[in-house]
Amino acid sequence: MRNLLAGRMTPKKIVIALIAGLTAFMMLSGAVFAAGTGGSGGAPTIVEVPDRKIILEGSPATFKDVPIAAGGRTLLPLRELVTALGVPNDDDHIMYRQEQYVTVIYGETRIELTIGKTEAYVNGEKLVLDVAPVIYKNRTYIPLWFVAEALGKKVAWVGETNTVLIVDQKNYDAVREIIVKSNEASNKVTKNRMKMELTGDITVGTMKTTMGISVDTAVDKKSKAMYIGMVFDFLGFNIEQEGYYKDNVYYAPDILTGTWKKKTYTPEEYDRIFETNSDSVRMEDDEKLLACLTIAESENEDELVLVGNTNFMDIFSGAYMQQAGSLGLDESGMQPEWYSMKFVFDKDTYLLKTLSMEMYGETEEDGVRTTIDMRLTAEYSDYNGDFEIVVPEEAIKNAVEDDSIDLETTGITYSL
Repeated sequence: MRNLLAGRMTPKKIVIALIAGLTAFMMLSGAVFAAGTGGSGGAPTIVEVPDRKIILEGSPATFKDVPIAAGGRTLLPLRELVTALGVPNDDDHIMYRQEQYVTVIYGETRIELTIGKTEAYVNGEKLVLDVAPVIYKNRTYIPLWFVAEALGKKVAWVGETNTVLIVDQKNYDAVREIIVKSNEASNKVTKNRMKMELTGDITVGTMKTTMGISVDTAVDKKSKAMYIGMVFDFLGFNIEQEGYYKDNVYYAPDILTGTWKKKTYTPEEYDRIFETNSDSVRMEDDEKLLACLTIAESENEDELVLVGNTNFMDIFSGAYMQQAGSLGLDESGMQPEWYSMKFVFDKDTYLLKTLSMEMYGETEEDGVRTTIDMRLTAEYSDYNGDFEIVVPEEAIKNAVEDDSIDLETTGITYSL
């Protein structure tokens, strides 16, 4: 436990590290994903990819017929795909001709496809496909990416988790606008506080363990100072820890003895560490995250709300792999899971107010079922507030230099 806490406490890292460490310890089985590969010549080899996952408009989608891959592209059953994308399921909108030609009409968009040919037409404009539509097990399969984009969708591929993300292009652009404006607003933030609460249940067979983590942080960018306090409750142990960053020094009490330790950095080293760990209100302008989110209605008129679902291992894979390696586990034993998320922004300032996440994962080995059920909430406040971060006098006077603390190379980095 000490390896997770001593010398590594940062607002964005501690919760992820703890989740990842517990997950790595519990999850011992994995899944192997099939991948489409081309043949030696001619038509691409068709490979079934039952583990390929689809997130459509921020929610996991399922299809009756198995997805396939050909030439590195995902194909889905025609009728299932286009109806999932909003096309009415009738002969006026989905038309077959001589079992070779397919026409899909939705709104002002007309898509014409030919089985076995890479030529396609959208509103009369001739286009070339990466892979042709095919007949597989008596089903017409069409290229997901091309058809979704033709119907006004944004498509993104997450190779780490074998997932295709599909969202309305207008929704994607609106979500991205919120994120960009939020990041522009966060550039003007010099002070803020953040409180996080993580609760969870881990069940192995019939044994259930409840855990809880509370994290309180304060950041002052002008003074290059930061405070982090944490209470960790697990297996009957209640651990409290705190750390301070100020004047090129990191201070923290030893988790076992309570005596203060410190690590002094050069100004250049400290600036790198502080910049990396102090920006807790910025979200990445990354299509893999944005394509998971949709704009939701809010009960409060002064808020903007984004919700969605994504792969657990996509967000936490870096944390998982590091912790799995440190525990001597096989990193290939990772198993992707889904988790939901919600971000709430101030409608006027675009600053992040709260975020919440829920994750449920399960695995089974040798007849023993393991489940992990986690809930996380974070509240952001005191933007450019009137507070000061003060290092305890005892720490300044008595802290002993400890070279084993290395904030530059330890810990886990992931930024939302």
